[in-house]
Amino acid sequence: MKLFYSLLIFILFLLINLHCEGAKFLFTFFHDNGSHFGSMRPLMEMLVEKGHSVSFLDTIPMDGASPKLRAIRFPLPRRQDEEWKNRMAHLLWHERLTSLYLGHYFVTMDKLLGVLLENGTDAVVDIVNEEWDFIVIDDLFWSFGFALTTLKHRLWELNGRKRHQPHIIVYATAASSLISAESTRSVGRNWVSRAPFCPPYPTNEDDVYSPNKFTSRIIAFYETIIEFVYIDLIIPHQMVNMKKLGVNDFTWSEFYSRTSLQFSDSFDSLGWPAAVGTDMKNVGAHCKSSKTLPKKFVEFVEAPESKGTIYAAFGTNVDWSRAPKYVYESLLKAFNQFKDYRIIFVYNGPDLPNLGKQLMLTKWAPQLEILAHHKTKVFISHGGSKSLREALCTGVPLIVMPVYAEQAFSANLMLAMGHAPVINKFTLTEESVYKTIEGVLSKPEKQQKSKKLKEIFLDRQISSMEEGIFAAERLLRIDSDYWRKYTQRMGMKLNLVKFVYFDFILFVFCFALILCF
Repeated sequence: MKLFYSLLIFILFLLINLHCEGAKFLFTFFHDNGSHFGSMRPLMEMLVEKGHSVSFLDTIPMDGASPKLRAIRFPLPRRQDEEWKNRMAHLLWHERLTSLYLGHYFVTMDKLLGVLLENGTDAVVDIVNEEWDFIVIDDLFWSFGFALTTLKHRLWELNGRKRHQPHIIVYATAASSLISAESTRSVGRNWVSRAPFCPPYPTNEDDVYSPNKFTSRIIAFYETIIEFVYIDLIIPHQMVNMKKLGVNDFTWSEFYSRTSLQFSDSFDSLGWPAAVGTDMKNVGAHCKSSKTLPKKFVEFVEAPESKGTIYAAFGTNVDWSRAPKYVYESLLKAFNQFKDYRIIFVYNGPDLPNLGKQLMLTKWAPQLEILAHHKTKVFISHGGSKSLREALCTGVPLIVMPVYAEQAFSANLMLAMGHAPVINKFTLTEESVYKTIEGVLSKPEKQQKSKKLKEIFLDRQISSMEEGIFAAERLLRIDSDYWRKYTQRMGMKLNLVKFVYFDFILFVFCFALILCF
């Protein structure tokens, strides 16, 4: 009898695992220069390794993706004219991202949805009609993802819930998710306990975001109120092209109520503590193996007279030929003072006279391989999520100069942790850049702290992506409605009046009036 039950359990185990194999995933993400695709790519490739089928809507198009990934190609336009380049340069160097400007990206992506529906009808129809086990969508700006998932669930309900119901996974590709989205999902995160998505650029420890500072709370209040009003209330009405896909009366509450999981690409074990739910999984704590450093760079960084390497790179969006002169001059002149080091600067701007041989200006560099090299002493970065991860994974001390997007949030986070000093793009000078770099190089404990931070970052019972994939595969064995019923927070089902106890407060107030009169 024991043998019979053992065989039965073994057969059931095999059936469960067979049921988890071969799920069909669709990924769709914000139409940018490939940054958001790059955030999702490691998870996509690991899913393929686990035996799943992974497709993605390729609007860029992307090069270098694994051939095992199925690309549904429909290139959308990306402006590259001089007017646009100058406008982008102005945004990068003379402005900062605010909650008010976030709405512009939602509207812009909705216009691209209109282009997709007008010129790529067949591709859209095929995507809608195909039976997906999972649809993974970007949480920022991408109205096609919001419309597709809402439409698929509405069609499922119209068909009497008889057809296949896809599981929806929202993927937060930035360093932080929007506080308005967290509120809709009733996560229970205090909006002043951390920096808002779009904080001011810090200069030093004195102006880093802190909940104890009145000015910080005022900034958080302003950014949060704008985000709530604009993103939550106005933007759903401005994404008009969603109606062309058959999605009328779109609301964020309906959208998030239909999602099964929330993946995040952030650094969950570092920085400000934040509440999480059963349906929330971080998949960003992973490290990529470095390859061999090309000979050209090896010969440069291993010069016997060099004390070490200073590496500076600010992402693919920065066009140094359009940057303000004071910015690149301050950086180059400061770099030029470090005669005993080798400096690699990823740079495509004007040259300056009298630059020393210790400075290499290059339009491209193998970033991970340089950071992994034993002589690299400091990494000066814009604070993009992937760059921060590579710095953490290699244990290299950081200096952050945020340029745009959520990089100001990352700079505040790193500065609040005491892990990375910052350079302010609006106020930098040759002297301030030099002192900041020298301050890191002169403190050996910075290197030790970076190594320790790497250990904390990766110290977990199971790798973050493995945990995320396990959570997704578990959904294949559980009814989606049942899962959401017992994992989604009750606050998601309450309107604002009930959520903030306004009805109870009104009752107490009226009762008090009755007693008084």
